[in-house]
Amino acid sequence: MLWAILTPSGALPGASNDRLVVMRAETREHFFKDGRPLISQLVSEGLSGTGKYSYSAVGLTERYLSTLTLLERWQYEYLRQLTAEYHQQADKESDLFMLVLFTLLTITGLISAGVFVVQYHILRPLLAARKMIVGMAEEKKVTLDPPPRVGELDQLFYAIEILKILLEERDELTRHLQYLAETDELTLLFNRRVFDLTGEP
Repeated sequence: MLWAILTPSGALPGASNDRLVVMRAETREHFFKDGRPLISQLVSEGLSGTGKYSYSAVGLTERYLSTLTLLERWQYEYLRQLTAEYHQQADKESDLFMLVLFTLLTITGLISAGVFVVQYHILRPLLAARKMIVGMAEEKKVTLDPPPRVGELDQLFYAIEILKILLEERDELTRHLQYLAETDELTLLFNRRVFDLTGEP
C-alpha cells in the first residue's frame, strides 16, 4: 500500500505542499534504491533452490525496516497535512453554516417584526373599528378611542366619527318625533293615541 502511494501516477490530495513533494521524491529514491532491490535479491535467492540467503530473518528485518524510515516519515507528514486541510475545510464549512444560520435568524426576526407591525398598526385598528361599528349598530354607547394606527386608517375612523354623530342626531330626532306624536300641544300631556295604545291588551 505504501509503495502504491509513492507511485508517480495520479495526484494525491493534500500533497501539493512543496515540502511534501520533495519528501516524496527523496522517499521514492531511497525506497527503490535500497528496499526494493533487497526484496528482489531475497526472492532470487529463494528461487535458486540453494536454501542460502544473504540475510537472516532478524538481519533482513533490521535492514528492510531502515529503508522504510523515510517512507514512514513522509506518510506521517502527508497525513498530518491532509488532516490540517480537512480541519481548515471543516472550519470554513462551520463559518458558512453560522453565516447561513445568522441570515435565517435575521430574516425570521424581520418577518416577525413585520407581522407585529402589521398586527399593531393595521389589524388592531381594523378590529377596533369593527367593534365600534357593531356597537353603534346595536345602539350601544360607543367611545371613539381608536388605538395607534397608520395614517391611511385615519379616514376610516373619521368616517366612523361622522357616522356616530349622524346616528346620535337621528336618535335625538326620533325621540323628538316620538314626543310630538304622543303629546298634546296644548296641555303637554299624553294624547288619546297613547291612551289607546296603553289600553290595548
